Parts: sequence; structure tokens; C-alpha cells
Amino acid sequence: MMFRRKEKTGIHGNNLEFYRAFHSREFTVALIIGAALSIYQAVMRYVYYKTYMGMSYSGITIWTQTLFNEAVITPSSALMRFLAPFLVCLPHGLSYWRDMRQGYGKNLLTREKRSQYLKDKWLAAVGSGITILYIPYSLNFLLCGLFLPITNAEVLCRQQGLHPHAFLARLFYENTFLYAAFYFALFALFAAVCVTFALALSTFAEYWFSCLFGPFLVCLVLYNVASITSIPMVAPFYFLDPNQPNIFPPIPVIGSLLAAVVIFGCFYYGRGMKNDVF
Repeated sequence: MMFRRKEKTGIHGNNLEFYRAFHSREFTVALIIGAALSIYQAVMRYVYYKTYMGMSYSGITIWTQTLFNEAVITPSSALMRFLAPFLVCLPHGLSYWRDMRQGYGKNLLTREKRSQYLKDKWLAAVGSGITILYIPYSLNFLLCGLFLPITNAEVLCRQQGLHPHAFLARLFYENTFLYAAFYFALFALFAAVCVTFALALSTFAEYWFSCLFGPFLVCLVLYNVASITSIPMVAPFYFLDPNQPNIFPPIPVIGSLLAAVVIFGCFYYGRGMKNDVF
């Protein structure tokens, strides 16, 4: 009876999707992987610092680099950033495919409108995906702040400044904390793109691994294309590398990510409204 009362208010469906997303085994697995990468990076930076601290060998530079630094400055070698398209889709990106093929969706759609069901699922999937990114980065910031000495007050802990024509170089020099916050907002948009793409794939894909690994494989192909052609701006987020001059201003970058969310979201919603429940 309690569940029926909540269904009438329209609250139950939204709460149910968020509960499924944040209490699933997949969310726990993704969180453990992200936390492990975060702790491993902090430990390795601490070991590196303790090993070379006090040495005056030429060519040795001591960096108190965080996971965020690696994701932004050296994207090609950042494992967390490489696995991000897969990790953000793991908690709830496959849920629509499961609902439609295991009979659970039919049960839900008899209790709430299809449009509300699709919207709640998208919100829960995107929210859980962003959380999977933010928690490891926040944990890494905390660990590095506790155990690594502050040798550079800048957010990116760079030994040298940005190129004057690099992406957001002016903001970096004026307010490095806003610079980092802007990148975290881009991370959230990127997670939304990947999750929405996974949901769009789940509306017509025959096999579950196509939905779960689809965004990761597409990003992997784009990275390879960028590496072969030496045109890094074609790869997701690789064109935001602040080490190099960049012709892209912030508005087109944000606009392209938002456009991708809208396109994939409209496809997911349109197909979801027409699909039959198995």
C-alpha cells in the first residue's frame, strides 16, 4: 500500500530509478575500480616523491600531481580518463535494455507513464555516472592533500605556465580554482554524453555488451584516429589538452557536448516511446 500511494504522487518512479542506480552491484564495482585507481595514483606519487626527495640529479622533477592533473595534462597516459566511458555507463546505462528484455519494464509501465519512466531512468543513469567520476577525483584530491607536500599552489601543479593560446589559458592565470571547476563541469558533460549514448544504443541493440561497451569502443576508435592522423581534436577530451595551443574557444566545446547529449537523448526518448515491451 505504501508503494501505491507514492506512485500516485509521481515520486516513487524517480526514487526507484535512483535507488536502483546507486544501490546496484554495478555501481559498487565501478566505485571500487575508481577508488582503487585513485588510491593507487596517490600512493605511487607519494612513493615517487619519497624516492627522489632531496636528490639533485639533473632531469628529475618532483611533481605533486593528482589524478585530475593526469586526466587534464597527460590524457594519453591517464588510466582513469581512459576507462571513464566504461565506468560511467556501468551503474545504470544497461538498465533500460534489461528492463525491456526481462519483463521488469512491463511491470513498471503499468504503474507510470512511459515518458516519466524514460526521464527518470535518464536522470538516474546520468547522476550515477557523474558520481562515479567525482568520488574518485575527490578522494584523490584528499589523499594528495593529506600526504603530499605543497610544492606549487596552482591547481594543476605545473612547473611551467600554459601556452598563451592554450584552452582556457587566461582563466588558468586569473583563477586556477575556477579553471579546475570548469574542467569538472566538462567531465560531467562527458559522462552525460556517454551514458545517454549507452541508453540510446539500448533501445535497439540485441546484445547487452553493445550498450555497455559501445561508448568506450567509440572513444577508443576516436583516440586511435587522433593518434594516427595527428589531429587530437577529433578525440573526446583529448582536444582539451592544455599542454598545446588550441584554437577551440570554450563555447563551441560546451556546445558540441550539449548537442551530443540532446541528439542521443532525443533518439533514446523517441525510440523508447515507440518500442514494445518484451
